[in-house]
Amino acid sequence: MRAAPRIRRLMEVRARADSSSLRIGVPQFAVLRHVEREGPKHILGLAGNALASKQTLSQLIDGLVQDGLLTRSADPTDRRKVEVSITDAGRDALIRFEAVQMQLLTGLLKDLPHTDIEKLGDGLEALNDMLAAARKSGALRRLMGFEDRKKEHAVK
Repeated sequence: MRAAPRIRRLMEVRARADSSSLRIGVPQFAVLRHVEREGPKHILGLAGNALASKQTLSQLIDGLVQDGLLTRSADPTDRRKVEVSITDAGRDALIRFEAVQMQLLTGLLKDLPHTDIEKLGDGLEALNDMLAAARKSGALRRLMGFEDRKKEHAVK
């Protein structure tokens, strides 16, 4: 549990050091990656996936749109809803960000025995699969307490 925040911090420091070439940091990467994987998304749908609070997410999206990494468009079925899509420049930013972060991780792991690297990879793959299944089933939202908050707001 202590390793994940340390690695995230290293990634943030590395992203800041390379900010002129990367154009994004870890939070922007998370939003871009999500939109790239899931396809065009409503802004409220992104907030619902716990990427950030609605206000923070709105600010992140504003910056990404301003930088040409995302586009906004009105939902043709409901003009009150706004959809965001990734641009080619956004995809390029993801590629550059991942390359820099992979370089960092490769440097950190270079002295680790190959068998330990395989174990780490297997463990991370299993964790990712478990998180994806929990998210898909709705269990992740319940575990994070989002379902309880929804009920509290409904009662008020």
